[in-house]
Amino acid sequence: MSEEALYRLGPDDLIFPLMVYARNQLIWGETVMKKTIRFLTLMRTPMRPSYIVLYQAKVLPYGVQSPTAFPVVHIPITEVLAVHPAPPEQEPYDYDTGEKNRKFEPVTVLLGDFRMDGKMRISTHTNVTQTLDVAKEPYLAVYDVSVSSLSSPDRKPLRTRMAVVRHTGAVLAAYNTAMEKSI
Repeated sequence: MSEEALYRLGPDDLIFPLMVYARNQLIWGETVMKKTIRFLTLMRTPMRPSYIVLYQAKVLPYGVQSPTAFPVVHIPITEVLAVHPAPPEQEPYDYDTGEKNRKFEPVTVLLGDFRMDGKMRISTHTNVTQTLDVAKEPYLAVYDVSVSSLSSPDRKPLRTRMAVVRHTGAVLAAYNTAMEKSI
């Protein structure tokens, strides 16, 4: 393996640690991004990258106990089920706390070997089902998230302020049944 630098930072770049939940593995490492862009906000726009590139990455296939290290990994966005900053790094909340007509709904997101418990911020006039039915972008935000391993329940849960989840690739459980309609 060569000793060349993995990346060069420009004056408006920064290193940001990420955890990426793919279809069959958890991957974590560092990404290079612009100082003026929030990664989790970018993921919810049409401008999201085609690949998430992580440097000094570790790949942990589901069901395996030890990760494999790689200098660089390229994760196709089509395989990404969820992303959040690697603790202790956090992104600030992306909503206005004074915004009327919004509420938090508790949800559980199941992603392969992992469970995320958190809250979705939705309209006071809808429920989780209706929100998912009209969602245009593939990723949605989940706030105040606790991530636990289903195969290693004795591991301490990881906590993050915010994660984005591909709602078409994960199983979401909602707890409030008010306003739900059967098929």
